[in-house]
This record gives sequence, structure tokens and C-alpha cells, in this order.
Amino acid sequence: VLEADSILEELTDRMGYRGESLGERLKHAEEIGSFRTLQNAWEAHKVRNQIAHSGSDFELSHRQARLAVDNYEQVFLEFDFI
Repeated sequence: VLEADSILEELTDRMGYRGESLGERLKHAEEIGSFRTLQNAWEAHKVRNQIAHSGSDFELSHRQARLAVDNYEQVFLEFDFI
């Protein structure tokens, strides 16, 4: 999940979305409406934030991990990034 989020960050940077963070870039994408799988990106990024901010206190279930990875995959497929 963390690696996929880094890839999403790279993707949004290459696409020219403005913002210092991935969250800011996703907000910019919302403003211009050019991203069919934007909700997938947000859902996956939220899981990443839970992991990053909760550390070892966060218990990631297999189901949550699979859903997050599937969401990242949908975004990457939309933009032919994988």
C-alpha cells in the first residue's frame, strides 16, 4: 500500500497536478475533473494515511489491503501506468 501510494504520487506529479502533497494533488484533480478513478485514488490514499499516521497501532486486514491495492490498480490502469 505504501509503495503503491508512492507510485500514485509520482503519477500525479508527472501529470502536472499542483500541490506539495498527494492529497493536494488529488484536490487539484477534483477541481479540474479529469480523473475518472479519482474516488479510487482517495479511498486508497486514506488507507495509506491510516497506516502512516497510526504506525504499529493500525491493524491492516487482508480485505482492507486488497481493496486498497485494487483501487490503486484501477487508477494506474486508467492512465496506462501499469
